[in-house]
Order: sequence, then structure tokens, then C-alpha cells
Amino acid sequence: MNIPQEISDFFAMLPNSVTFIYGKAVRDIIMSRTPKICSAVTSAPLSFLRRVFPGGSNASGKFRASVNGCEYVLISARADMTDVCAAQDFTINSAAYSDITGLHDSFGAVHDIKNGIVSFMRPDETSVSSNPILMLKAVRLCAELDFKLDEKSESIIKQCASKIRLEHPHRMSAELEKLLMSPHPDDFRELHRLGLLKYIMPQLERCFGEPQKNKYHIYDVGEHIMHAVKNTPKDYVLRWSALLHDVGKPCCSSTDSNGIIHFYGHHHESRIIADDILHRFGIERSTAKDILTLIENHDVRVDPSPASVKKIMCRTGGDLFEKLMLLQTADNMAKNPKYFTEKYKRINAALKISRNVIKNKEPYNYSQLMVNSRDLQKCGIRPGRETNDVMRALMDEIIHNPQLNARNYLLQRARELRKY
Repeated sequence: MNIPQEISDFFAMLPNSVTFIYGKAVRDIIMSRTPKICSAVTSAPLSFLRRVFPGGSNASGKFRASVNGCEYVLISARADMTDVCAAQDFTINSAAYSDITGLHDSFGAVHDIKNGIVSFMRPDETSVSSNPILMLKAVRLCAELDFKLDEKSESIIKQCASKIRLEHPHRMSAELEKLLMSPHPDDFRELHRLGLLKYIMPQLERCFGEPQKNKYHIYDVGEHIMHAVKNTPKDYVLRWSALLHDVGKPCCSSTDSNGIIHFYGHHHESRIIADDILHRFGIERSTAKDILTLIENHDVRVDPSPASVKKIMCRTGGDLFEKLMLLQTADNMAKNPKYFTEKYKRINAALKISRNVIKNKEPYNYSQLMVNSRDLQKCGIRPGRETNDVMRALMDEIIHNPQLNARNYLLQRARELRKY
């Protein structure tokens, strides 16, 4: 093993003691990565740790210290490392290392890491019975590391999938988010294949096998979603938006006289369903609002004209408009490639226009108008619907003619609109 210098420096700070690092940190080292967090067991007493790591803290029997950018979680004890390693969740996390005795690998960690295998430590249902979240973690690790589940672990998950219902959604959320942000976010389909998804997100489970018989699609709804997620840049809001953008389609499916399937209103239904899912998994509300805005508008055609672009920017805001264009690109990449080039040109042209709008400081939302609702009400316009209608009319004029965004003109125009 090639031990990073940062780890060697840590061991050097604990002379005359037997210290082991174990778990994920050793896995990272075997994979030629420098760990950011290290779990360790040391024979050094707590009093010594306090002197060596003066900025460290002690809580729940664990001493935490930061050295050269790596966080160490140390237990001061003379532990049997075979027992410590046996208590880990997966074989790839079951190795330990000491600068004195070298690598401690009693459970095949090196073998499974070298062969890209994720395997539970115990080859039966007891591996997940007390901690069902490990089933999700197994799928997530495969996506993060580009590994595969071994056959026995796959069988265990299929047999025990229903146990995932025992976990709190917020705890599941942490694993789902890591899966979404992994190099293989489309491994979400593994949750479907293994029988987990119907207990985690039944609305998304319904999408698999839902046909899309029209010229624009080549996959069923579930596979289309997975390809869209795969094509989405690594961005938290975008990945969640791609995952849920078509989740309402099974509720909106209809077939015309020619056998063509349509999904009228699916963008709105998807938004409603996504709102419920995001709330259940405890996604922060401001973040959820952005995700829901993207879902609501993911199918809106944006013509490459300043007025059309600014109208959508008024709904989304500038930064979110750019994400909307990225989502639409990923969505169209997951459809029939025959139509992609034309759509991509239109999306890219709209994106360029939006950047020019921001660069030139052209108004596109209500906060940029030189009047507000209070100004209108001082002109005698009633609060509520009448004020909103007039504000929308003013915004529409300014979108088409930015030079008209002057306070005197807008107040005069508001009075004229009030007459009607």
C-alpha cells in the first residue's frame, strides 16, 4: 500500500502507541485516494491525545482532531482489530492499517476492492435486519465507486426490500442525495430492479414500464427519466428536477384514435407529486421551490427571441433560467435523437439571449420595474387582482420595450389601464 504522507504524519504524532486506521479511510488508500475522514483506534491515552491535538474535542467516547486537512475520529482503547473490522458494514470497509503491523485484512477487503465488488459483511438477512438503510448504501456505493453488487448481497436486498419502510424518510434522503450526486445517478434504476423503489418512492416506481408511444420517445417513462438524470450536470437542484420532471406522466396518460399516447398536463401533475416527495424527504423549502419551478416549466417551448426568453425568465429568475435550459437539454437528449439537433439549437440560442439580457441589464422581472404595487395603489388601483393584472400588463410592455421602464410613463400607463 502506498500510504499518503498526510497519514504517515498522523502516525508519527502518536509514537510509542499502537494505532490503527480502519474502514472507509483504508478503502480510500487501497484505491490510491487520500482520505478526508479517518476512523482510528489508538492505545494512546486520552490525556496524551489532548496534548498532541490541542484543538481536538472529546464527546461520546470519541476524540476528534483535524490534521493536515483530514479529520480523525479516534477511540482511545486497546481494541481487538479483528472484532472492529468484523463490525463494519461492507467487506470493502473491513480492512485496517497500522504503521507498525501494516495491513490487517481478514475479510477480503483488498480482493473486493480490486474486483469492484460491494458485499455485505454477513451473507444473510441479519446484515440488514437491524439497519435496513444499508441496502440503500450498497446501491449508492456502487454508483459512487463504479462497483457491482455481489450475487449474495443482491439476493439479500431483493428478499429484504420491504424492510426499508422501517427507515425514516430523512435518513433515506441522505443516501438518495449521495446517489443522485454520484458519477452514475442513473443507478437509481437499481432501486427499481432490486425492489426497493416501490417502498421508497412509489410514484417514480410507476414510471417504469409506462409506455410512451409517440415519435418523440424511444424509452418508457422510467427509462427516459434515468437517461435524463444521467445527462444532467452534477448539480443538486438539476438532478432532483430531472429525477422528478415526468413523475406525473402515469396519471396523465391518454391514447388518441391513432394509438398515439399523450401526457397532457403532466408538467403540472409532476410538480404536485414532486412537492409531496420533496417534503417527505425533508428537502429544504427554498431548494424545493427551485426544483418545482424547473419541473413546472421543463416542457415549455422557449423561442429564441428576447421577448419569449424574458417572459420565461420572469417566471424563473436569471440563474434558474440557465438551469431550465440545461434541464431541457438533458430531457431532449433522453428522447428520440432524430429531433435533438433542432431542439438543442433553439435551447442554446435562448440561453445566449438570456445571458445578453443579464449582461445588458434589461428588465425581465417585477423587481426591476420602476414602480411597485404600492405605487399603483396610490393611483387608485385596488389591491389584489386589479393590482396584479396591471403589474402583469406593465411587465409585458417592458419585456417588449425595455426603454419604457420609466417611473412617469409606468404610472401614466397604469392610470390608463385602470380605466379599462
